[in-house]
Amino acid sequence: MKALATTFILLFISLFYSASAFSQGQFWGLANTGGTMDYGAIYKMDYDGGNFEVVHDFDYTYGANPMGDLFLASDGKMYGTAFNGGSYGSCTIYRIDPETNVFEHLWDFDVITGDFPICGFVEYSGKLYSFAQDGGAVISGHGVIYRYDFTTDTYDSLVSMIEPFSGGFISSDVCLLGGKLYGTTTWGGAHSEGTLFEYDIDAATLDTLGSFLHPVAAGSKSGVVLASDGKLYGTSNQGGSYDAGTIFSYDFTSGALNSEYVFDTLGGYFPVGRLHEGSDGLLYGLTENHAGSGGGTLFAFDPASGELNELHVFEESTGWHPKGYLDQFGSILYGNTYEGGANATGVYFQYDLDFDTYTVMHNYDSTANSPVGGNFIIYGDAPIDSVSAGITEHWGEKYGVTVYPTVSSELFNIKAQSAGKLIVYTTSGQIVYQGQITEGQSDFSFAGAKGQYIWRFSNEEIDQTGRVVLE
Repeated sequence: MKALATTFILLFISLFYSASAFSQGQFWGLANTGGTMDYGAIYKMDYDGGNFEVVHDFDYTYGANPMGDLFLASDGKMYGTAFNGGSYGSCTIYRIDPETNVFEHLWDFDVITGDFPICGFVEYSGKLYSFAQDGGAVISGHGVIYRYDFTTDTYDSLVSMIEPFSGGFISSDVCLLGGKLYGTTTWGGAHSEGTLFEYDIDAATLDTLGSFLHPVAAGSKSGVVLASDGKLYGTSNQGGSYDAGTIFSYDFTSGALNSEYVFDTLGGYFPVGRLHEGSDGLLYGLTENHAGSGGGTLFAFDPASGELNELHVFEESTGWHPKGYLDQFGSILYGNTYEGGANATGVYFQYDLDFDTYTVMHNYDSTANSPVGGNFIIYGDAPIDSVSAGITEHWGEKYGVTVYPTVSSELFNIKAQSAGKLIVYTTSGQIVYQGQITEGQSDFSFAGAKGQYIWRFSNEEIDQTGRVVLE
């Protein structure tokens, strides 16, 4: 028996153990509009919505109307993109130092190298990667996959999308699994209804994994996430029997692109944002509209049974038309709406899964409103005692592989009857560890961020996934 004692040095470690003055930790986010010039803002606030503060007002010259997420890179700085403004009036990349609040304009997009980025960044080997919806070397401009080196402050357009083949107009979030990027397009592919694609960073190759067709999905803008059953899941705001959107999956083993759930117009419809897998194995998501209130829903989908449960119907007075996606700590889901609330400009809300309660924590106003991109990133400590709340420890074994305990403050164990490869991801797809596991039992420990992680163990005979939680 060979013990493996590995300390994980996470790219996001400063999110949770920063030496900043913010001892309680804060959410940082983006507002698409509002601010002193109504071009949007970067803001921060406590988890309870208090101490709300605008950190930067966009001014068009160096970017306007931010989209996607803020991303905290391994250099301790936050990076993001703006959908308008800059030298060519078609978007910028920017950086902000969360310690000093110093804002820097880094790059102006153009029609040749990429235009109109909608999603945030991921980091791989010390460089940032993302998608732009438009532009590129192809004359019609179907979007690009690009890289930004924050050490040298240089930009590279890696691939120009070709609509009939790889698909066109990338409106999705980025999913990073190992050294591969996954995303969805709204147009193009074999049926002209969009594609699911994979880009291998090291090999510099682009592959179309599947072309959407209306019964399964069409025009997907959500991107995909890796769930603990080993499949990719995403949403489409078109397609299905009622043209009201679907939840779809991609099976790496079979290569099949399947419809998992079809939305109708009797309840919530037009799903928005990427899905989030909870500690209970359910996929949580949002719809933009609802047949009754018109304001959308928060839902839980069970991939095992195919059943969907509407947890909350959004209403104008307390926030409606959610955007972005959901974050979770313990039994609490965190999210934003684009409209509604006390000032009709959106709200920050929490939903308690244990008590089925929805609470407005902050009403956005003219200082920063309409949070349309991704959700928050954490700077400082995670919400106190929230990670362990509501999570039940359990053992699980399949094909001779056991990872236990599933909830721990430090040490985890893996017992395998044969050697294989272990990969551990954050729930957003960021790889934090990969290595070979010998036959027998090994130990591994985290020295960083509290939260949920997905592990994947594989060899020639086994491909198993599961979930562990560091509290």
